[in-house]
Amino acid sequence: FRDMYQALQSKSFRWLFAGVFIVFVMVGVDGGLNLFIFTYFWDLPSGSLGFLLIAYHLGVMAGAPACPWFFRRWGKKAGLIFGGLSWPFWQTLPVVLRLLGWFPENGDALLVPLLIAMRFIQGACTVQANVAFGSMVADIVDEHEYQTGHRQEGIFFAASSFSAKATSGIGNIISGFALSLINWPIGPEIKTADDVPPETLVDLGLVYGPYVAAFGFVSIWCYTHYTLTRERHEEILVELAERRGTSSPDSAVTS
Repeated sequence: FRDMYQALQSKSFRWLFAGVFIVFVMVGVDGGLNLFIFTYFWDLPSGSLGFLLIAYHLGVMAGAPACPWFFRRWGKKAGLIFGGLSWPFWQTLPVVLRLLGWFPENGDALLVPLLIAMRFIQGACTVQANVAFGSMVADIVDEHEYQTGHRQEGIFFAASSFSAKATSGIGNIISGFALSLINWPIGPEIKTADDVPPETLVDLGLVYGPYVAAFGFVSIWCYTHYTLTRERHEEILVELAERRGTSSPDSAVTS
């Protein structure tokens, strides 16, 4: 716990940790509601659910090669914020459009392709945040070594991993509470969207869309407090290299 306390003395890491903590709560809520939103709100056939999940991961693979270019051009912090905004935006967009009556109705031939396309774009954009976060934590490790003389990668990455594991359960609890709050019907007779009151489906869409997305925007506010700039990190690398008696390493991806 002393090492964890020392890690949290870094202002940048505190805000990154807080931001990712909130994100994983958001993802946990999303995971707890996915089955309900796909089965009842969108009334999707079971065979299409796998395509939606695969589309996101294909998007991640497609977007990952662009990360180095994005970071060189705009920086890692911008990548984190862009990806962090993209996840709730693309998560919310189809739901909001449906609630406004501007999205294909359930059963329309365009519904599943549009949802798949949006999931793909969501993955391609969100991966910028995934990669940026890990790289920014590595930069904070350098800053911590510069300030304390000790290099402790394990502490920082373990803290990040802990936040992911601890908050997924919190997200599931929140999703269960949300379903109770909107009076979600239960029982063996609840099988399709026709078995759920329309107003309850609207409430489900609001919870899954705008309400869950609000977590994402709070996390972005946390990320804006990250203060380790590209220039400062380069200075730290030079100083660390001098201490070790080596030349400063060239990095393909800058802060």
